[in-house]
Amino acid sequence: MQISSMGPNSRFTQSSQGQPQDKSSLKHGVKAPGSYSQAAQAQDLQANRQNALKLVEQTLAIGYEKLAARQKSAVEGFKAFEPLTAEKVASNILGFIEQRLLKDAAEGATQEELKLRLEQGLAGFEKGFAQAREQLEALSMLSPEVSEDIGRTRELVLEGIDQLRLRLLEDRLERQDKD
Repeated sequence: MQISSMGPNSRFTQSSQGQPQDKSSLKHGVKAPGSYSQAAQAQDLQANRQNALKLVEQTLAIGYEKLAARQKSAVEGFKAFEPLTAEKVASNILGFIEQRLLKDAAEGATQEELKLRLEQGLAGFEKGFAQAREQLEALSMLSPEVSEDIGRTRELVLEGIDQLRLRLLEDRLERQDKD
């Protein structure tokens, strides 16, 4: 193809590597074969990872918003430019659970009721996590990197729930000592 055929009215343009590309495919977000650089592939992978973490967080946030009596969504707490990490998502999820426990405690819940609420929070997390994973698989977004990210999120949430459980047990022992 001659350069002159790639003028402003032509349907073809020149890629950054000097290869002709069909403008119509660029307009629809489809790149010509072989036009992805390693940097572009890395950027696409990072975008997919962010989208996957957002999906996990949003799916789980829906369930926790119901438990937390329509508290503000954790997603609103993040600035638009701040990328999500497994730690941030886990912190949000644990925040929902802890806020509900604190609210129940303030309303006079017994240690047994708080323990039951914590177990309900764990069950809700497991259910929401499974749903988010299924959605990611259905959308073909569950790459090894994304799987690692959400696996780390799950691990952190389970560790946090164990810590909350220990705090409940410590509170119970302290109350027994005072009695």
